[in-house]
Amino acid sequence: MSTSCSQKQFLSYTSGDRTAQLYKRRERQQLYSPPAPASGLRQSKLSTSRAAPQPMGAMSATADGAVVVFSLIMAIAAPLFDSQIVLPRCLYPAPLVDIHRWFIVEFDHYLVADPPPFFIGLVWVDLAFLWPVCVANLYGILTRRRWAATTSLMAGVYMITYLVSIFAFALSSCFKIRRNCYFFPR
Repeated sequence: MSTSCSQKQFLSYTSGDRTAQLYKRRERQQLYSPPAPASGLRQSKLSTSRAAPQPMGAMSATADGAVVVFSLIMAIAAPLFDSQIVLPRCLYPAPLVDIHRWFIVEFDHYLVADPPPFFIGLVWVDLAFLWPVCVANLYGILTRRRWAATTSLMAGVYMITYLVSIFAFALSSCFKIRRNCYFFPR
């Protein structure tokens, strides 16, 4: 006498094979499940979310604060002051032009007073690239976007390039004319 497939399943469920299958399944689950907490009790989600602040979190918050301050300064200074180097001064109100002239005279900033061609190019890149990136940095960091790290890196690489080119020019002009050379004795 032959039994059908459903009858075989019924017989296997009612026989001792089913309990053996359940034990095997529990053993497999215990092998692949994470270990229980040391106290033997399950930890609640509230206890893990109220953890003490980590040192790296404080470092990250400090770095974010520094980038926000830098981005805020650049977002304000680039269109108001840096652009006066490449755009006509008649586009700006008189107080801004006076502040710019005071800066040139007070600090004897010869790059801003008589900008060389490479510096004009740097200011154009500053206005076209760095200013929008700094505005995006402010938005990204204050709203905790994941891409804010990328824009911060972009701004940092640009600023290093900017400063290296200005430092190289200052060194070369220092050797040529010995003017405004503050880091070498005369």
